Amino acid sequence: MDTDQHALLKACKGLDRLPELALLEVLKLLPVEDLLACRLVCKRLGEQAMHPTVWREKRLGREENKKLACQVLRLAPCLDWMLVWHTQFMDPSDCCDHLYTTDCALRSMELHCYTSFAAQAALLIQRQAFLGRLRRLQIKLITRETAEDSILFRTMALTPGLESLAITAHHGVDSGVPRFRRYPLSVHVPSSIKSVSFRFSGRESFVNFVLSKHAASLETALFSESASDSTLQLLAGLSRLRELTCRIQPGLQVLAASETLQALTMLVERETEEATDPADAVKLVRRAPRQLREFSLRWRYVSSSPHDHSADVAVELLRAAASGAARSRLERLSAEFERCRECPHRSTSMEQEKRELFDALLAALPALPALRELRVHAIGSYERLLRGLGAAAAPALRCLSVRACAHALLHDDDAALLAALLTARPSLHVRASCNHVGFEDKLPWSPTCGRCDACKLDCHPELRERGGVLLYPWRMEHSGVTSACFYREGHGPAPTCGPDCILVSV
Repeated sequence: MDTDQHALLKACKGLDRLPELALLEVLKLLPVEDLLACRLVCKRLGEQAMHPTVWREKRLGREENKKLACQVLRLAPCLDWMLVWHTQFMDPSDCCDHLYTTDCALRSMELHCYTSFAAQAALLIQRQAFLGRLRRLQIKLITRETAEDSILFRTMALTPGLESLAITAHHGVDSGVPRFRRYPLSVHVPSSIKSVSFRFSGRESFVNFVLSKHAASLETALFSESASDSTLQLLAGLSRLRELTCRIQPGLQVLAASETLQALTMLVERETEEATDPADAVKLVRRAPRQLREFSLRWRYVSSSPHDHSADVAVELLRAAASGAARSRLERLSAEFERCRECPHRSTSMEQEKRELFDALLAALPALPALRELRVHAIGSYERLLRGLGAAAAPALRCLSVRACAHALLHDDDAALLAALLTARPSLHVRASCNHVGFEDKLPWSPTCGRCDACKLDCHPELRERGGVLLYPWRMEHSGVTSACFYREGHGPAPTCGPDCILVSV
């Protein structure tokens, strides 16, 4: 027996002496591949390695799926999350029959597939619904010309026990939007969904069916495309709706009748040359329910048209927030400004537009006496914002959050302004985080970018050690810290700062 085998046998004998609860806690720390290997060590360790407590928080992503999916689905009792990729439906080498017969109960499932495989995806959802543990479902569909995804949408609409449903539909270049059958309102579906996210156009009957059947539990809703008038009427009547994200569109003023809405997010992003009419959106913001506590504006325009007036729309919405019925109670204001492409035919540049937006934001702050948190995400310098945040602007303000590399803020032209602001307003805390523009869906938020000149300097060790270092555009060493909080020395960190925040005294 060699040294490695002897050490392994000695370690196994030590584990065998542990009580059951302690052994389970140790096994919970092992990766999925090692848990499967534990079955071959001894009978007791093999039994404990398959205990539901050990697997309840395990996740199976795309990389693990390629080599472990069949074993996990055949042996594991449960998983917290699993990603099912489209190749598992169409590629014989990746396909696993245990997807449809497994006893492994998932709490969260993410499906990526073409709608030509909608029937297989529906069977997979039905199997997990039968096991009774499925609570969160995320679907990403790529439609094609011959797609018939009514079966899949019907299955999602009738799945019991769901708490979160998110659907994204990407249309192929040769495909049209398939027509869907109406959903019978007489079908009994227990109200359970609390959060919905619909990132597709059309499907009015499906959307309205979900909203009507889960009206008693729905709290959060997101619509990336324009909603129909009937959908807006249903949203206004929901008894527990607290958060809503929607696009600028006609008919939004009906949402002012909501008696529970507390957080409203408006999306200003268009890819066509058609001008966005903000009249109804402005009416909604001005007549917003008095219980509204949070207003967010996301302005992201990807068109290079010289007829783009989206910046003017954003300015109007900010002015409406400062003159609306809920302005005296508004506690959080968020403004995200991002233009993805410069247009050489426009009379105003991106920097000019950002200055106009910052001016509108600063002009709105004095009218918001209860504002405690301001979140501003923009590309480039925050000089205009930092200069304008005097003591008279939002006197109750305690936290300013910006999208920027925290290390760069301590070295670029904004550093002196940041120090001056914290000196003038010592109770204010400034949080900085960045999400690496271009890789938002692939890299987590972090305090530093790991790529700028400031991050290459040998200073601020707390940022270098815990801020995260970019190794490759698709991979990052991340410490679990998402932001850095700057505060004035002697006044202590903000009460909202947690373990995911690096504290930096200025």
